[in-house]
Amino acid sequence: MHLTVAIISKACEKLRSQNKVCKEGIVFISANPFSNQRQYSQSYRVSIAEPGSDTRPWLSQLSAVLDSIYREDHRYKKAGFILVELSDPNNIQNDLLSAPQS
Repeated sequence: MHLTVAIISKACEKLRSQNKVCKEGIVFISANPFSNQRQYSQSYRVSIAEPGSDTRPWLSQLSAVLDSIYREDHRYKKAGFILVELSDPNNIQNDLLSAPQS
C-alpha cells in the first residue's frame, strides 16, 4: 500500500506541475514474466467524480481496487498508474446538474 501512495502522489504531482487535471486512470500490477511461478497480471480502469489533480480522491478509489486485484501468493515485478485523458482545468465541461461555478 505504501508503494501505491507514492505512485499516486507522484502522478498527481506531475499533473499539478503541468497545470493539468484528469478524471480517469489505469492501475496495473504484474508478476515477473521470467519467473517459474504462475503468471499473473491485472489492470483496472478507475475514474473519479470530478477531474482534478488532488491525490485524495484517487487514493480513496484505488484502495478498493488494489484489494480486489492483489494476490498474496505472487511476487510482483511491476506496478503502476497511468493517467488517461488529461485536460486543461479551464476547458472542463461540467456536469449538467452540478452547481454553476463563478
